[in-house]
Amino acid sequence: MWLPEAQLRRAVAGDIGMHIAAMKLFDDLLDDDSGFDRFELALCLLLEQRAVSRLALRAEDPRTVLTTIEDNFVTVGVGQLRTKREPATDLASWRAHAETYGGCFLSLYGTLAALAGRAPRTSAAATDFGWGFGMIVTIADDLRDYERHGERTGNLGHLLRTGRVGEDALRALIEEARVRATPPADVPCAHDLRPIIDRYADDILDRGLPILLALPGDRPPPPDGRS
Repeated sequence: MWLPEAQLRRAVAGDIGMHIAAMKLFDDLLDDDSGFDRFELALCLLLEQRAVSRLALRAEDPRTVLTTIEDNFVTVGVGQLRTKREPATDLASWRAHAETYGGCFLSLYGTLAALAGRAPRTSAAATDFGWGFGMIVTIADDLRDYERHGERTGNLGHLLRTGRVGEDALRALIEEARVRATPPADVPCAHDLRPIIDRYADDILDRGLPILLALPGDRPPPPDGRS
């Protein structure tokens, strides 16, 4: 998205895709729920190392890529541990967790694209898009996990259904993420991102939330205590 020249864009996208695939395999290795051989999943380390090397060599200063990856994965890793050990109890704590494993994780790849593509002008917009879109996707995933699998502990849908997160506050967060994800008009993009952002955000607002709120059970009692 952030690199106008098509050949360079394809090359950088391949390297970033390799890193994302490595992280997915690493997640499968930790969870051991994919059915794949764990020794084969461990090859994610090779993919991760190769992707980092390629991205660093493309950058004007390889150290910027290495520092960016290290700093961001400290945030993601610590955030994942904290999410498991201290489940969210309200919107503020849920957002604090989601900004680490959702917002930070995707914003990292926007930053890496700008660094590896030597396009510093797009760096801030790419990072903001990753944060905003990452938050939108994380909200959608949590609501879907509640609806389909009945996830409870720390789940945003459960917090919403039990009154610990207000619908208006959640809608405001989605709009904040939409605005931040939308690139400024003066930043060059290979494709128009606005339809993609709006499709995901509007799907939560117009379909996901109404379905979730209409489900039976898990609702707080009325203020007067009557059932």
